Amino acid sequence: MAGSGPRYAEGMRRPRPPLAALALVLLAGSGRAHCPNWVDCPERLGTGGVWALARSPQFPEALIGVTAGGALWTGDRSRLGRTLWQAVDALAVSAVATTGLKVTFQRARPRQSDNPNVWFSGLHHQSFPSGDVSATAALVTPVLLEYGRDRPWVWPLAALVPFDMVARTRYKAHWWTDVSMGALVGIGSGWWAHTWSAPVIVRLLPGGLRVGLAAHF
Repeated sequence: MAGSGPRYAEGMRRPRPPLAALALVLLAGSGRAHCPNWVDCPERLGTGGVWALARSPQFPEALIGVTAGGALWTGDRSRLGRTLWQAVDALAVSAVATTGLKVTFQRARPRQSDNPNVWFSGLHHQSFPSGDVSATAALVTPVLLEYGRDRPWVWPLAALVPFDMVARTRYKAHWWTDVSMGALVGIGSGWWAHTWSAPVIVRLLPGGLRVGLAAHF
């Protein structure tokens, strides 16, 4: 189908994953040589103050609601609408990937064990990777890639990812390697979704929704 594949405007280079963000993710838990696996130390429980804003599942659900609502309202005929639908695509891909990894690796959460090396311990252990962080990164990455150059005011959205990473460890819901992998999965999903001119999910919707609900009011 014409126009449905990866899009690169004439004179533009192929988009690359945000390498600085990947480096920050990989270094997020560095400097912990005393930890069992050099990265994962039990964090002090902290669920109050600013960290209360990142409660699960309310925090990612709010981001999902804003993104999906905006996508349905605007459709995919505008730059903003297309970007929001790409974020929805990225969310779906990251959800499938993180679920598969959780079921495969079956890692115990910090609140289930103080040993970060407990893997393949049953389906009730699903710490690796973090689905919340993956969803957050997947939702913001297409927006940053689309608007980062000409709308620099979008860059504060990038702070949502490390904020959620720290919050998930302070809630003792994940180890640092869990949230780091979750961020990588989300960033990769967002980058992939942004390379497609026609978002995948929106192509499955009725034409009226592709135009956007705003056009009917």
